[in-house]
Amino acid sequence: WNIELDGKIIGGCNTDVNAAGGLFCMERWWGPLPWNRKDKNSVPNFLTDTLMGRPVGSISPTTYAAQQIWQYKGDWDRDIRNSIYNIQRIYYWTNPKSKFYGQAITTANGLPAEHSTYSAYLAPSFKKFSGEVHNQPDKYPIFPDAASGNKHNNGRTYKDWYIMRLAETCLLRAEAHFLKGDLAAAAADINAVRNRAQATPVTSGDVNIDLILDERARELYGEEFRLNTLMRMGKLPEYLNKYNGYLKAKGATAPASVALLPIPNSVIQANTGAALEQNPGY
Repeated sequence: WNIELDGKIIGGCNTDVNAAGGLFCMERWWGPLPWNRKDKNSVPNFLTDTLMGRPVGSISPTTYAAQQIWQYKGDWDRDIRNSIYNIQRIYYWTNPKSKFYGQAITTANGLPAEHSTYSAYLAPSFKKFSGEVHNQPDKYPIFPDAASGNKHNNGRTYKDWYIMRLAETCLLRAEAHFLKGDLAAAAADINAVRNRAQATPVTSGDVNIDLILDERARELYGEEFRLNTLMRMGKLPEYLNKYNGYLKAKGATAPASVALLPIPNSVIQANTGAALEQNPGY
């Protein structure tokens, strides 16, 4: 089951790319900003239309999502979901006017020292969000595609978007098998996903709830509602405190109360038959 994202069709999204409504801006929100950099000689790096578009870096992956989960079983170079064609981690100076043209962007040639590899400027880019240049009218096209003549600024995604697919069904069943204590069946379901990705198979001894969450992250990054998954599994406070770089930088701790959402006051007041208590911490 997927959402049709072609413009101006029945059931489609992106019906008008010049309006705020109806847009699916995954490429814009989730992509980094190497196009927004200037080299150490102040030459801008703006030739981006056919390379990645012009993302704004609103959402960057944690080191957990961009690094840690791909090191499992030494599969960094084996798991095709982590290939350079699926996750881009190196960006280049694309303006021929720059003396660094063709070189990787680094702190030596223009990236400010305070920006780590996982800042919004050079965060890994998951290519599942990137679509081809699409034939839609746009006020601000950067370059037309030479072959098709299509043009737009690549801020929007025009790829059909998954809502439900078999891999998640396998991982949900793996979770159910794990909760029943059938670790062999859980491993088999996880391996159905890993085998397709050419990743090293897991054994029943590997299976725990964290492995299932890791596999969901490898397979469903940017697709699943991760917050809901972590809340459902009772893991949200733990994972926030282990992996959220913002909390760590601030020396803060997520309270246990984030495991549940607050109940709207209107719902509490409407429950006249008995007292409905607010969730703890709200």
